[in-house]
Amino acid sequence: RRSSVAEFSADAAEDGVVAMLGEGALEEEDDDVGGDGGTNGMVLHEFVSALIRLAWTTYSNQGGGIGPRLTSLIEKALLPRCAHMVSMEDSFDETWVSRRVQAVTRYYIPAIVKIFAHFAAADKSITGDAGQMSLPELVYMFKAGSMLDDQLTPLQMTSIFTRINAMSFEKGGDEDAQELDETEFVELLGRACNIKIPESNRHGEPFEHTWQSFLQLIFIPTYNKLIKQGKTTMK
Repeated sequence: RRSSVAEFSADAAEDGVVAMLGEGALEEEDDDVGGDGGTNGMVLHEFVSALIRLAWTTYSNQGGGIGPRLTSLIEKALLPRCAHMVSMEDSFDETWVSRRVQAVTRYYIPAIVKIFAHFAAADKSITGDAGQMSLPELVYMFKAGSMLDDQLTPLQMTSIFTRINAMSFEKGGDEDAQELDETEFVELLGRACNIKIPESNRHGEPFEHTWQSFLQLIFIPTYNKLIKQGKTTMK
């Protein structure tokens, strides 16, 4: 995964951490040790190398070897800036498991699962479990139903997909971290609804009302129509 040098440097600078890295620090690694991320990004080994160099230069008054300096960089600069990225919890977690939201979910699950089954088999080139939905199938589904917009972007869908798989894997309930099962898809749909119709657009209504309206008036009618039209297969 590539990391933006500019984003990392900007965050670090705000804490007084200034990277004293020349161009050579980004370019000296070659394809013989895993390739590189080019001039505008880093692959993993470059990122680790940059952290080590950054720690050595920035925490020179720490004393000792690279160990204490690297620890200081991670604990004082890196983790405080990235805590929200590595945490598996967010403000929607509590909302999603609430009694009223789950009551709405249970009521509509049969209709959601029926739709899921059709689009989980959208990619005929995959000879795998038809009861699992891949990321390409998910993106195709949301594009076919015109669900993606300025609020809910393909990048956000990818992020939700990755997050839910990661959480399921941590809990030990996910046999395939590259695809969604029915339960994971239902949660993804709830999170997508939360992003597509943010709290600022709900006029004070609780999420369970928004969730029910989304399913009853938008999601289920849209995809039942696509199923009837036979538009459930990726071209």
